[in-house]
Amino acid sequence: MGHDVKLLTPESVRPFAKAQKNDWNDALAIAEAAQRPGRHAVGIKSNEQLDMQALHRVRQRLVVARTSIINQLRGLLRERGLVIP
Repeated sequence: MGHDVKLLTPESVRPFAKAQKNDWNDALAIAEAAQRPGRHAVGIKSNEQLDMQALHRVRQRLVVARTSIINQLRGLLRERGLVIP
């Protein structure tokens, strides 16, 4: 349809947001920010970059879950009198 797609950062759109948070006001804020000069667009990520980002996020969740389980186990053992540094 001849449209130029641009991705804007949330930081560049936030000053134009209205008081009520809804889709209509968000669309108005995005349209307002897109028309202002000096707002640079963000590059679109490739599929490989998106895959790598997803992999890092999954790995981070696994690390957080592992740490949580270890701390819970240490707490349960401490209640039984077995202290592990």
